[in-house]
Amino acid sequence: MNNGYSGEIVIRNSTSDIMEVFIEPWGDKYQLRKKKSLIVKGEGGEGVFEIAMNDQSVSIHGWAGSTVSVFTEDGKDITIGSSYMPAF
Repeated sequence: MNNGYSGEIVIRNSTSDIMEVFIEPWGDKYQLRKKKSLIVKGEGGEGVFEIAMNDQSVSIHGWAGSTVSVFTEDGKDITIGSSYMPAF
């Protein structure tokens, strides 16, 4: 049971190059090919995703008390390592 916020965002690479996607504060790095998408889901605690972008990368920051998972566009879980953000 989820006792907090939950949210989902889709990151799509519409550039002609590979885009790097970072899940922070864990530093998990994903490479996103052109015309492909990643689905990032978070739940727990209270908060929202924060997103920082530049020409070659996107950083998605979880919030205190959240657990973040990453999926391919066809629903395969590709989460790297531990993605729980302790509450402070």
